[in-house]
Amino acid sequence: MGIGLNEVLIFIKLNINQHHDITLDGKIFCRRTACDCRNPSVDLFCCPECDTRVTSQCLDQNGHKLYRSGDNWTHSCQQCWCLEGEVDCWPLPCPNLSCEYTAILEGECCPRCVSDPCLADNIAYDIRKTCLDSYGISRLSGSVWTMAGSPCTTCKCKNGRVCCSVDLECLHNN
Repeated sequence: MGIGLNEVLIFIKLNINQHHDITLDGKIFCRRTACDCRNPSVDLFCCPECDTRVTSQCLDQNGHKLYRSGDNWTHSCQQCWCLEGEVDCWPLPCPNLSCEYTAILEGECCPRCVSDPCLADNIAYDIRKTCLDSYGISRLSGSVWTMAGSPCTTCKCKNGRVCCSVDLECLHNN
């Protein structure tokens, strides 16, 4: 007669630190309890912030700042975490926006709603909304052209709005 699943789980539960829970498929998870880093037998798996070993520390992506196991930081629009000497990063969560036009402003990670399509980073072009260039030529939404008489100015039709920008490097060279 073999050992039943309940007896195996009881045996496992008795032999796992009080900070852990185990699932039926064998995965071990931490029960979040207060970590006492002064306790020499603290479970470093569940309390990585108590791990002071040099081998458990992490360097940031620039190689300038040292983080302890359990520390987290933001780098290039990613949330990063140091765990036992390894850095794990994932994209920062951004809110879902329900607006027509969005833009990511300089120095920010998440898009914001903008009312002006010329400021929009990503735009769904509606080809029914056309623009007139300086010659009176009708341009489809999404089309790009160089402004007449100004070789350093590029224009784009964005849903019925003409949006132009000047290439400063081009201006210096001409």
